[in-house]
Amino acid sequence: MKIIKNFLIAFLVLLMSNNAFSQNNIVNDADFSPPNSALQNGKIIVQTHTNQESITLALNLVRWAGSESKQLEAEGYFILDINSSELILSDVVTFSNSDFSPSYAIISQPKFIPITFKANLVKIGAVKFKFREKTNGVWTAYRYSSKNFNTAYYIPPVVTPVTEITGPDNLCTEATYTITNPGTISLENAANIATLTALGNNQWKVTRIGQANGTIKLTSTSNSIKSSKDIRIGAIINGEISGISTIFPGKYHDYTLILNDNIANYQNITFGIPDGMTMQILANNKIRLTAERNYAFAPGETEHTVTLNVTATIPGCGTASIEFPITVINPNPTPIN
Repeated sequence: MKIIKNFLIAFLVLLMSNNAFSQNNIVNDADFSPPNSALQNGKIIVQTHTNQESITLALNLVRWAGSESKQLEAEGYFILDINSSELILSDVVTFSNSDFSPSYAIISQPKFIPITFKANLVKIGAVKFKFREKTNGVWTAYRYSSKNFNTAYYIPPVVTPVTEITGPDNLCTEATYTITNPGTISLENAANIATLTALGNNQWKVTRIGQANGTIKLTSTSNSIKSSKDIRIGAIINGEISGISTIFPGKYHDYTLILNDNIANYQNITFGIPDGMTMQILANNKIRLTAERNYAFAPGETEHTVTLNVTATIPGCGTASIEFPITVINPNPTPIN
Protein backbone atom coordinates (compact mmCIF):
# COMPACT_ATOMS: atom_id res chain seq x y z
CA MET A 1 0.00 0.00 0.00
CA LYS A 2 2.84 2.35 0.90
CA ILE A 3 4.55 1.63 -2.45
CA ILE A 4 1.37 2.52 -4.38
CA LYS A 5 1.01 5.74 -2.38
CA ASN A 6 4.59 6.80 -3.09
CA PHE A 7 4.10 6.05 -6.79
CA LEU A 8 0.95 8.22 -6.93
CA ILE A 9 2.74 11.08 -5.21
CA ALA A 10 5.70 10.87 -7.67
CA PHE A 11 3.30 10.76 -10.60
CA LEU A 12 1.40 13.85 -9.42
CA VAL A 13 4.63 15.78 -8.86
CA LEU A 14 5.85 14.88 -12.34
CA LEU A 15 2.52 15.84 -13.90
CA MET A 16 2.44 19.17 -12.09
CA SER A 17 6.02 19.98 -13.08
CA ASN A 18 5.31 19.17 -16.73
CA ASN A 19 2.17 21.32 -16.70
CA ALA A 20 4.06 24.17 -15.09
CA PHE A 21 6.87 23.87 -17.63
CA SER A 22 4.50 23.75 -20.58
CA GLN A 23 2.66 26.78 -19.24
CA ASN A 24 5.85 28.83 -18.80
CA ASN A 25 7.80 27.71 -21.89
CA ILE A 26 6.47 27.27 -25.38
CA VAL A 27 9.90 27.04 -27.00
CA ASN A 28 11.55 23.67 -26.52
CA ASP A 29 14.91 24.53 -28.12
CA ALA A 30 16.68 26.41 -30.89
CA ASP A 31 18.25 24.43 -33.71
CA PHE A 32 20.80 25.93 -36.11
CA SER A 33 23.46 24.78 -38.56
CA PRO A 34 26.31 26.38 -40.51
CA PRO A 35 26.90 25.62 -44.21
CA ASN A 36 29.13 22.61 -44.85
CA SER A 37 31.70 24.92 -46.45
CA ALA A 38 32.21 26.61 -43.05
CA LEU A 39 32.89 23.35 -41.20
CA GLN A 40 36.03 21.31 -40.70
CA ASN A 41 35.93 18.23 -38.46
CA GLY A 42 32.57 19.39 -37.08
CA LYS A 43 33.85 22.84 -36.06
CA ILE A 44 33.13 26.29 -37.48
CA ILE A 45 36.33 27.42 -39.14
CA VAL A 46 37.57 30.97 -38.60
CA GLN A 47 40.51 32.62 -40.27
CA THR A 48 43.16 34.92 -38.85
CA HIS A 49 42.63 36.81 -35.63
CA THR A 50 43.03 40.19 -37.34
CA ASN A 51 40.44 39.77 -40.10
CA GLN A 52 36.70 40.33 -39.75
CA GLU A 53 34.60 37.57 -41.29
CA SER A 54 30.98 36.50 -41.51
CA ILE A 55 29.08 33.29 -42.16
CA THR A 56 25.34 32.63 -42.36
CA LEU A 57 23.55 30.16 -40.07
CA ALA A 58 20.18 28.50 -40.73
CA LEU A 59 18.07 28.90 -37.56
CA ASN A 60 14.83 27.21 -36.45
CA LEU A 61 12.85 27.39 -33.23
CA VAL A 62 11.28 24.17 -31.95
CA ARG A 63 8.17 24.47 -29.79
CA TRP A 64 6.70 21.90 -27.43
CA ALA A 65 4.12 19.53 -28.87
CA GLY A 66 0.75 20.48 -27.43
CA SER A 67 1.56 24.20 -27.45
CA GLU A 68 -0.15 24.74 -30.79
CA SER A 69 -3.01 26.75 -29.28
CA LYS A 70 -0.66 29.16 -27.51
CA GLN A 71 0.59 32.37 -29.05
CA LEU A 72 4.36 32.40 -29.45
CA GLU A 73 6.65 35.39 -29.38
CA ALA A 74 10.40 34.90 -28.99
CA GLU A 75 13.66 36.68 -29.69
CA GLY A 76 17.33 35.94 -29.46
CA TYR A 77 20.80 36.39 -30.88
CA PHE A 78 23.96 34.39 -31.47
CA ILE A 79 26.83 34.63 -29.03
CA LEU A 80 30.33 33.23 -28.76
CA ASP A 81 30.80 31.61 -25.36
CA ILE A 82 34.43 32.06 -24.30
CA ASN A 83 34.88 30.38 -20.92
CA SER A 84 31.48 31.75 -19.77
CA SER A 85 32.20 35.20 -21.21
CA GLU A 86 30.07 36.23 -24.17
CA LEU A 87 30.70 38.07 -27.42
CA ILE A 88 27.60 39.03 -29.40
CA LEU A 89 27.82 37.71 -32.98
CA SER A 90 24.49 38.78 -34.56
CA ASP A 91 21.59 41.18 -34.46
CA VAL A 92 18.44 40.23 -32.54
CA VAL A 93 16.18 37.75 -34.35
CA THR A 94 12.42 37.72 -33.61
CA PHE A 95 9.84 34.93 -33.94
CA SER A 96 6.06 34.89 -33.83
CA ASN A 97 3.31 32.48 -34.80
CA SER A 98 3.54 33.71 -38.39
CA ASP A 99 7.07 32.22 -38.54
CA PHE A 100 5.63 28.71 -38.18
CA SER A 101 4.24 27.10 -41.32
CA PRO A 102 1.66 25.74 -41.42
CA SER A 103 0.39 27.91 -38.60
CA TYR A 104 1.28 26.59 -35.14
CA ALA A 105 3.65 23.92 -36.53
CA ILE A 106 6.24 22.49 -34.14
CA ILE A 107 9.28 23.72 -36.14
CA SER A 108 9.53 27.24 -37.51
CA GLN A 109 10.46 28.17 -41.00
CA PRO A 110 14.26 28.62 -41.19
CA LYS A 111 15.74 32.07 -40.83
CA PHE A 112 19.17 32.69 -42.32
CA ILE A 113 21.17 34.80 -39.90
CA PRO A 114 24.64 36.23 -40.59
CA ILE A 115 27.06 36.08 -37.67
CA THR A 116 30.20 38.17 -37.62
CA PHE A 117 33.54 37.47 -35.99
CA LYS A 118 35.06 40.91 -35.56
CA ALA A 119 38.71 41.67 -36.12
CA ASN A 120 41.10 41.71 -33.18
CA LEU A 121 38.64 39.92 -30.89
CA VAL A 122 38.83 36.36 -29.60
CA LYS A 123 37.31 33.94 -32.09
CA ILE A 124 37.74 30.64 -30.30
CA GLY A 125 34.78 29.43 -28.26
CA ALA A 126 31.32 27.91 -28.67
CA VAL A 127 28.69 29.48 -30.92
CA LYS A 128 25.27 29.34 -29.20
CA PHE A 129 21.84 30.90 -29.69
CA LYS A 130 20.68 32.89 -26.67
CA PHE A 131 16.93 33.37 -26.61
CA ARG A 132 13.84 34.20 -24.53
CA GLU A 133 10.08 34.08 -25.08
CA LYS A 134 7.04 36.06 -23.99
CA THR A 135 4.54 34.15 -21.88
CA ASN A 136 1.36 35.82 -20.58
CA GLY A 137 2.77 39.17 -21.64
CA VAL A 138 5.99 38.73 -19.66
CA TRP A 139 9.42 37.94 -21.08
CA THR A 140 11.13 34.91 -19.59
CA ALA A 141 14.79 34.85 -18.64
CA TYR A 142 17.30 34.22 -21.41
CA ARG A 143 18.47 30.66 -21.95
CA TYR A 144 20.75 28.96 -24.45
CA SER A 145 20.28 26.46 -27.22
CA SER A 146 21.36 22.98 -26.27
CA LYS A 147 23.06 22.80 -29.65
CA ASN A 148 26.34 24.64 -30.18
CA PHE A 149 29.35 24.57 -32.48
CA ASN A 150 32.91 25.06 -31.32
CA THR A 151 35.14 27.23 -33.46
CA ALA A 152 38.67 26.52 -34.63
CA TYR A 153 41.27 28.36 -36.64
CA TYR A 154 41.63 27.16 -40.22
CA ILE A 155 44.64 24.92 -40.75
CA PRO A 156 45.53 24.81 -44.43
CA PRO A 157 46.24 21.33 -45.76
CA VAL A 158 49.83 20.38 -46.43
CA VAL A 159 50.31 20.67 -50.17
CA THR A 160 53.28 18.91 -51.68
CA PRO A 161 54.56 20.86 -54.70
CA VAL A 162 54.10 18.98 -57.95
CA THR A 163 57.34 17.68 -59.42
CA GLU A 164 57.71 17.71 -63.20
CA ILE A 165 60.56 16.19 -65.21
CA THR A 166 61.00 17.52 -68.73
CA GLY A 167 63.45 16.33 -71.38
CA PRO A 168 63.74 13.84 -74.26
CA ASP A 169 62.28 10.33 -73.99
CA ASN A 170 65.36 8.77 -75.52
CA LEU A 171 69.02 9.69 -75.95
CA CYS A 172 71.96 8.38 -77.92
CA THR A 173 74.83 10.03 -76.08
CA GLU A 174 73.58 12.50 -73.47
CA ALA A 175 70.66 14.81 -72.71
CA THR A 176 69.73 17.49 -70.16
CA TYR A 177 66.61 17.27 -68.01
CA THR A 178 64.90 20.03 -66.03
CA ILE A 179 63.12 19.10 -62.79
CA THR A 180 60.72 21.54 -61.11
CA ASN A 181 60.35 21.17 -57.33
CA PRO A 182 63.09 18.54 -57.20
CA GLY A 183 63.65 16.24 -54.26
CA THR A 184 66.38 13.62 -54.11
CA ILE A 185 67.38 12.87 -57.72
CA SER A 186 68.59 9.44 -58.82
CA LEU A 187 68.65 6.95 -61.71
CA GLU A 188 66.98 3.54 -61.46
CA ASN A 189 67.90 0.43 -63.47
CA ALA A 190 70.86 2.36 -64.84
CA ALA A 191 73.83 0.19 -63.81
CA ASN A 192 76.34 0.04 -66.70
CA ILE A 193 73.83 1.91 -68.89
CA ALA A 194 73.91 5.60 -67.91
CA THR A 195 75.28 8.11 -65.41
CA LEU A 196 73.76 11.20 -63.78
CA THR A 197 75.41 14.62 -63.34
CA ALA A 198 73.91 17.60 -61.46
CA LEU A 199 74.29 20.82 -63.47
CA GLY A 200 72.64 23.22 -61.02
CA ASN A 201 69.62 25.45 -61.64
CA ASN A 202 67.30 22.39 -61.40
CA GLN A 203 69.02 20.66 -64.32
CA TRP A 204 70.62 17.20 -64.55
CA LYS A 205 72.53 15.50 -67.36
CA VAL A 206 72.06 11.82 -68.23
CA THR A 207 74.97 10.27 -70.16
CA ARG A 208 75.05 6.95 -72.00
CA ILE A 209 77.83 4.56 -71.04
CA GLY A 210 79.63 3.38 -74.19
CA GLN A 211 77.23 1.55 -76.52
CA ALA A 212 74.91 0.34 -73.75
CA ASN A 213 71.20 0.01 -74.46
CA GLY A 214 68.28 -0.09 -72.04
CA THR A 215 65.38 1.75 -70.42
CA ILE A 216 66.09 3.60 -67.17
CA LYS A 217 64.15 5.89 -64.82
CA LEU A 218 65.12 9.40 -63.81
CA THR A 219 63.52 9.76 -60.36
CA SER A 220 62.81 12.57 -57.90
CA THR A 221 61.78 11.60 -54.35
CA SER A 222 60.36 14.14 -51.89
CA ASN A 223 58.50 13.35 -48.64
CA SER A 224 58.24 9.70 -49.74
CA ILE A 225 56.48 10.80 -52.94
CA LYS A 226 58.25 9.60 -56.08
CA SER A 227 58.07 11.14 -59.54
CA SER A 228 59.87 9.51 -62.43
CA LYS A 229 60.42 9.58 -66.18
CA ASP A 230 61.32 6.62 -68.39
CA ILE A 231 64.30 7.25 -70.67
CA ARG A 232 65.38 4.91 -73.45
CA ILE A 233 69.15 4.79 -73.69
CA GLY A 234 70.84 3.92 -76.99
CA ALA A 235 69.39 1.84 -79.82
CA ILE A 236 65.93 0.63 -78.78
CA ILE A 237 62.86 0.12 -80.95
CA ASN A 238 60.01 1.69 -79.00
CA GLY A 239 57.21 -0.58 -80.13
CA GLU A 240 56.11 -4.15 -80.80
CA ILE A 241 55.23 -6.60 -83.55
CA SER A 242 51.54 -7.30 -83.91
CA GLY A 243 50.20 -10.50 -85.49
CA ILE A 244 49.00 -14.07 -84.92
CA SER A 245 51.52 -16.29 -83.18
CA THR A 246 50.50 -19.59 -84.87
CA ILE A 247 50.30 -20.56 -88.53
CA PHE A 248 49.61 -23.72 -90.60
CA PRO A 249 51.55 -24.79 -93.69
CA GLY A 250 50.11 -23.17 -96.84
CA LYS A 251 48.53 -20.33 -94.85
CA TYR A 252 49.57 -16.72 -94.41
CA HIS A 253 49.25 -13.99 -91.80
CA ASP A 254 50.11 -10.29 -91.75
CA TYR A 255 52.54 -8.79 -89.24
CA THR A 256 52.92 -5.09 -88.39
CA LEU A 257 55.62 -3.17 -86.58
CA ILE A 258 53.63 -0.82 -84.29
CA LEU A 259 55.76 2.07 -83.05
CA ASN A 260 55.01 4.20 -80.01
CA ASP A 261 56.77 7.22 -81.46
CA ASN A 262 57.37 8.79 -84.87
CA ILE A 263 58.31 6.30 -87.58
CA ALA A 264 60.57 9.00 -88.99
CA ASN A 265 62.90 8.32 -86.03
CA TYR A 266 63.75 4.94 -87.61
CA GLN A 267 65.65 4.11 -90.78
CA ASN A 268 66.24 0.88 -92.73
CA ILE A 269 63.36 -1.04 -91.12
CA THR A 270 64.04 -4.64 -92.14
CA PHE A 271 62.00 -7.81 -91.57
CA GLY A 272 63.96 -11.03 -91.44
CA ILE A 273 62.39 -14.01 -93.26
CA PRO A 274 61.92 -17.00 -90.93
CA ASP A 275 63.01 -20.42 -92.25
CA GLY A 276 60.40 -22.20 -94.34
CA MET A 277 58.41 -19.06 -95.13
CA THR A 278 58.04 -16.51 -97.91
CA MET A 279 57.52 -12.81 -97.31
CA GLN A 280 55.55 -10.10 -99.12
CA ILE A 281 56.18 -6.47 -98.17
CA LEU A 282 52.88 -4.60 -97.76
CA ALA A 283 54.30 -1.35 -96.30
CA ASN A 284 57.55 -0.15 -94.77
CA ASN A 285 56.29 -1.46 -91.40
CA LYS A 286 54.02 -4.32 -92.54
CA ILE A 287 54.60 -7.71 -94.20
CA ARG A 288 52.74 -10.92 -95.08
CA LEU A 289 54.30 -14.27 -94.18
CA THR A 290 53.27 -17.52 -95.85
CA ALA A 291 54.33 -20.89 -94.47
CA GLU A 292 55.43 -23.28 -97.24
CA ARG A 293 52.95 -26.07 -98.04
CA ASN A 294 55.66 -28.69 -97.64
CA TYR A 295 57.02 -27.13 -94.45
CA ALA A 296 59.70 -29.49 -93.13
CA PHE A 297 59.03 -30.95 -89.71
CA ALA A 298 61.27 -33.41 -87.90
CA PRO A 299 59.82 -36.92 -87.42
CA GLY A 300 57.13 -36.85 -84.71
CA GLU A 301 57.30 -33.03 -84.45
CA THR A 302 53.84 -31.52 -83.86
CA GLU A 303 54.95 -27.91 -84.13
CA HIS A 304 58.02 -25.83 -84.82
CA THR A 305 58.79 -22.33 -83.54
CA VAL A 306 60.63 -19.76 -85.62
CA THR A 307 61.43 -16.10 -84.99
CA LEU A 308 60.36 -13.04 -86.95
CA ASN A 309 63.11 -10.45 -86.43
CA VAL A 310 62.79 -6.73 -87.19
CA THR A 311 65.81 -4.43 -87.23
CA ALA A 312 66.01 -0.67 -87.66
CA THR A 313 68.65 2.02 -87.58
CA ILE A 314 68.15 4.79 -85.02
CA PRO A 315 70.21 7.76 -86.25
CA GLY A 316 73.07 8.51 -83.90
CA CYS A 317 72.31 5.51 -81.68
CA GLY A 318 72.97 2.43 -83.80
CA THR A 319 70.95 -0.58 -84.87
CA ALA A 320 68.16 -2.04 -82.75
CA SER A 321 66.01 -5.13 -83.11
CA ILE A 322 62.95 -6.82 -81.66
CA GLU A 323 61.66 -10.38 -82.13
CA PHE A 324 58.30 -12.14 -82.42
CA PRO A 325 57.99 -15.95 -82.07
CA ILE A 326 55.74 -17.78 -84.55
CA THR A 327 54.74 -21.41 -84.12
CA VAL A 328 54.12 -23.49 -87.26
CA ILE A 329 51.58 -26.23 -86.53
CA ASN A 330 52.08 -29.69 -88.08
CA PRO A 331 48.59 -30.93 -89.06
CA ASN A 332 49.83 -34.45 -89.85
CA PRO A 333 52.78 -35.35 -87.64
CA THR A 334 54.52 -38.56 -88.72
CA PRO A 335 54.81 -41.21 -86.04
CA ILE A 336 58.22 -42.06 -84.66
CA ASN A 337 59.15 -45.72 -85.35
